[in-house]
Amino acid sequence: MPKISKDFLLRDARLNRVIVCEEMNFFWEQSDLNKLAVLWNQGESPKHMAAYFDRDDPDEVIFAIVQLAKDGKIDQREGGLFGLME
Repeated sequence: MPKISKDFLLRDARLNRVIVCEEMNFFWEQSDLNKLAVLWNQGESPKHMAAYFDRDDPDEVIFAIVQLAKDGKIDQREGGLFGLME
C-alpha cells in the first residue's frame, strides 16, 4: 500500500479533509481470505460472511471481496454481490 507523505497531508491544510471508513477493520488473516473465497463460491451473502467471521459490518467483507476479485482469486457469480443465500 502506498505510504501517504506528511507533505501531502499538510498541503492545502485549509481544506476540510476527512478519513473515510476509519472505523472499519481492514485486517484479515490469509487463511480467512481463503475461506472468504470459498464462501463466495458457495453463494453466501456478505451479511452471512460477516457473521461467520464475527464482523459487525458487512462492508468490511465487501472490501475484502473487492480485493479478492482484483487479485483474481474470485470470479463473478450467479446472484452477484449479494449471492444466492440471503
